[in-house]
Amino acid sequence: MKIELLLHVTERHKESFTLTSGIRARGIILAISKGSYRLTFPTLGNAHTFSPYEIAYIPPNTEFIREVITPIDFHQFTFSFSDEGDKSYTIPHAGRLNIPKSQVKAILESADMISACTDDSTWLDEHLTERILIENHIFSSCPNSRELSCEIKHAIAFINEHISEPITVSSIAELLHLSHNGLIWKFKQELNTTPQNYITGCRIKLAKQLLLDDNLTVTQIAERCGYTNAYYFSNAFKKAEGISPSVFKGKF
Repeated sequence: MKIELLLHVTERHKESFTLTSGIRARGIILAISKGSYRLTFPTLGNAHTFSPYEIAYIPPNTEFIREVITPIDFHQFTFSFSDEGDKSYTIPHAGRLNIPKSQVKAILESADMISACTDDSTWLDEHLTERILIENHIFSSCPNSRELSCEIKHAIAFINEHISEPITVSSIAELLHLSHNGLIWKFKQELNTTPQNYITGCRIKLAKQLLLDDNLTVTQIAERCGYTNAYYFSNAFKKAEGISPSVFKGKF
């Protein structure tokens, strides 16, 4: 899958949208850093209010209505997908993208720098659009903790807190006063996976995020993700994603 960018627009202190409603043939990503607005999808029967450092996605051929509540600063990317390349992320649904505000802030800082470029920056805009989609894919993969038992919630919290350290299934079971097999049973019942596979999945998700940072080497990322060396990390990443960390880093 490949991004084909049509337009990247940057606006400041906008009190209203130029296009307040309609249906567009291409997808739209809208990220704001100031102000607020309301986005409604009449045919889907839902509406969303957006505040700073949140991102909306309007799919192609989907009716929308948008209204500024307080003056906004925003970046808008209009684009389409082609069938070329590997599918590294899922196409999002209409509405709010599932990306933490801290991540959105970093994305918008990059967008501001791209907007200031005097040279042709289309390839940078396409890279940034793809980054938004892949980060949404990463964070949308997290389980819904509201449906989980206290034991699994505590296990997830422990894994997240100690993701850079060695973690064994036995140590988690002991922490939760469960048997080794009892912990495995709970993970399979509630998360449809084993504790070890869940730990590996969390490490790979974190690695994907860190690989988007050009300042970190693969060895540094391996250490932050709890691997003893880059060799073991690269093998685990390739097994999970089908490509090496360095190839993934080069793609995005």
